[in-house]
Amino acid sequence: MKKSSRFNRSLEAQEWRRLYSTQKWRKGRAAYLRDHPLCQYCEHQGRTTAATVVDHVTPHKGDHDLFYDRANWQPLCAPHHDAAKAQEERGGWSNRTDAEGYPIDPNHPQNRSLVSGVSEPLRHGGGKRSSRKP
Repeated sequence: MKKSSRFNRSLEAQEWRRLYSTQKWRKGRAAYLRDHPLCQYCEHQGRTTAATVVDHVTPHKGDHDLFYDRANWQPLCAPHHDAAKAQEERGGWSNRTDAEGYPIDPNHPQNRSLVSGVSEPLRHGGGKRSSRKP
């Protein structure tokens, strides 16, 4: 029986997943959440939500230095970590929005035309053009 690529990735990742059970990580994570108690994605949307996850901005993939580098950490709520952040890593762009509901990631499909100068993004609701600049 052939193993799926997902299963193979899990085998490759087993070693670095152990980093999450170390005392150094547990203490560092707890201190970071005390110092950064709010979800960064929610704050960008103008909401106040407690952060429960310390996310690695750049996936560490077992790199110990990157894993423990606090400059590579961000506080997120579980829904944003489990959905939005996972989508970013799969798709290469973020669904995060500003307080008005516009995507803040220049790589978001709605903003790609802005970068190339082709057109402006559609405003949420009504299909009207926005005058908002990136």
